[in-house]
Amino acid sequence: MTAYQDWASSSLSHRVSDIIHTIDRCHLTVQVIGYNLNIQMSPASAGPRSTNRKDEIMNTNPTAMSVPPVLPPEGAYRIDPATSKVAFRVAAIFGLSKAKGTLPIDSGDMTIGVTESASSATATLSVGRFSTTNAKRDTHVLSKDFLDAATFPTMEFRSVGVVANGNAWTVRGSLTVHGTTAPVDLAITAVSATPTGLTVNATTRVDRASFGVTKMKGMVGSTVDVDITVNATRV
Repeated sequence: MTAYQDWASSSLSHRVSDIIHTIDRCHLTVQVIGYNLNIQMSPASAGPRSTNRKDEIMNTNPTAMSVPPVLPPEGAYRIDPATSKVAFRVAAIFGLSKAKGTLPIDSGDMTIGVTESASSATATLSVGRFSTTNAKRDTHVLSKDFLDAATFPTMEFRSVGVVANGNAWTVRGSLTVHGTTAPVDLAITAVSATPTGLTVNATTRVDRASFGVTKMKGMVGSTVDVDITVNATRV
């Protein structure tokens, strides 16, 4: 390297340093007369550079905050049987397939209070309207082996409390099936309101053995996944 190149390298390095001394952690490559000058700036105020990539990115995403949900408009609501239903799924044939079906909601009421604790819900379903669109299977499910619709013609749900769960609600209540009452929690997945009514969607999972329905274990799954759609009109 010539004396001129030494001088040029030194002079250019000082000038570049003066220009970028306020830049936090940068890399600069400058080509001067056939060779490269690699300059890295790390101001003292920034502290030592982390060698752990995880440390550098762990705070780039803000922490999600749980926001309490806003209750729908206060008032009394009547469930619309024509557009409200319970859909269910249960494992069948030793888990090789799924049996799906519906059970319409016959009647029910909801009250939306000023607070969750002042809100409530009730619903009644006719067991005889159970349907999987398979007549032979439906007859078996409605027999004494399972729901025994002749002896226990209705199912009933009654809430005992509504609690905010993060940014959603959980409706805690009791479900009566097959003459047995057991606790059940409904996870509210969506609520929409209009000036005249509400639509509420919820999910839950029930263990049929909790209600004394225990026949054909293995052949039929022990747990039933339930999706609920309720349309209600303000009264």
